[in-house]
Amino acid sequence: MKLKLLLLTSTLAANTSFAGSRGYNIVLINIGEQSFYHSEEYKNFIEMNIDLNKECWNSTAAGEEKISLIAKKKIPPGITVKLARQAINGDSSSIESIRKLMIGYKDENAYRGFDGTLIIDPNPEKIKIMGIGINSKNPSKIFESNWKTFPARKKAQQLDLLFCKASNPLDIGFGF
Repeated sequence: MKLKLLLLTSTLAANTSFAGSRGYNIVLINIGEQSFYHSEEYKNFIEMNIDLNKECWNSTAAGEEKISLIAKKKIPPGITVKLARQAINGDSSSIESIRKLMIGYKDENAYRGFDGTLIIDPNPEKIKIMGIGINSKNPSKIFESNWKTFPARKKAQQLDLLFCKASNPLDIGFGF
């Protein structure tokens, strides 16, 4: 059964949940190796349901809920890999275009809409991530990890930390 190519990742949420609380709803745009979604490190990241990087996540608006929903295939019309690549390379008009295209974008699994976009550039040597929040004029810094020698589980932990750090612009207006 196809869920319109939407990957729900409720397993990313922490074990504890509070009434009315939720994690971020994000669109994940991969501008690097497309096989990354089938990699052991990404699968480990999706399957992790443990308290990793708790201090980082508790400093975000999503808190222990982390990320509730990741849309990685079904993205807003107009957002392309080329546009995302320009954004991660610092082009301010591309960043603003992505932010505007995200505003009001909804689907059946994110009836409240999405909180923002994480642009990810994975390759075997290193991974880079940048966040763009729908209510923030400024994107996150680009966070990266040179993870060539890390085992897959350590890469998954690094991915979780980078997602947390890059989520800072998603906090503005989160939950309203």
